Amino acid sequence: MYCVLGLGRVYNVVMNWKNVLLIFVSLVFAVGLVKTLGNISQGRRRLAEVKDEVTRTAKQKQDIEEEIKQRESLLYLETEARNRLNLIKPGERVVIMPKKPEVAGSSDGSLGSPADDSLPEPNWVKWKRLFFN
Repeated sequence: MYCVLGLGRVYNVVMNWKNVLLIFVSLVFAVGLVKTLGNISQGRRRLAEVKDEVTRTAKQKQDIEEEIKQRESLLYLETEARNRLNLIKPGERVVIMPKKPEVAGSSDGSLGSPADDSLPEPNWVKWKRLFFN
């Protein structure tokens, strides 16, 4: 009956447009879904980065609080007073070590021979001289 009236051809064209429209809507939906999944994945990565940053910041905060507690202690204050301000406790003696010891056997009181001025003496030579001379 459709063939006689020519409606079969119109029906086929309408069905083709419906199929094309259905495919187009499906593609739009698929692209939107892929984009949404990408955003979710990116959000998860960003969340992991922020959690790591929070963990690092909490660790830094804990380290700083420990350092503050250490610096507020009397032992730290005493150590800093001794080192930076050169203070001593009552009854203690200060011993100052010479920066460069004099070489034994030097009659004029000089610190060594002219050859020693260019390069320092190796440690093994110093040990040898200490034990065998």
